[in-house]
Amino acid sequence: TKKNEVITSILAYSFCSGSLVLINKLILHELPYPSLIITLQLWAAIFFIYSLHYCCGIIDIDAIKWNAVIPYSLYTIAFSLGVLCNMKSLSLSNVETIIVFR
Repeated sequence: TKKNEVITSILAYSFCSGSLVLINKLILHELPYPSLIITLQLWAAIFFIYSLHYCCGIIDIDAIKWNAVIPYSLYTIAFSLGVLCNMKSLSLSNVETIIVFR
């Protein structure tokens, strides 16, 4: 039913979000460079997506439309700053605090 789908989606998101915060905190404990960690994670995501496209043919990737690059660059900058602020706050406080404020 729709209600079960919503509940499952909320639980799955909560699990993934909490797990990512915990894993990032463990990584930050060993490698205290938030911007480097973010960069490596985003490059890994790009590599994964392109691998699914070129090696497996599972997903389709649209060509870059340069007339859309400038409008989306503002969103990209805002997203990157949000992720950087999250990692910096994670490096300065505990996991419970980050989860509560999310």
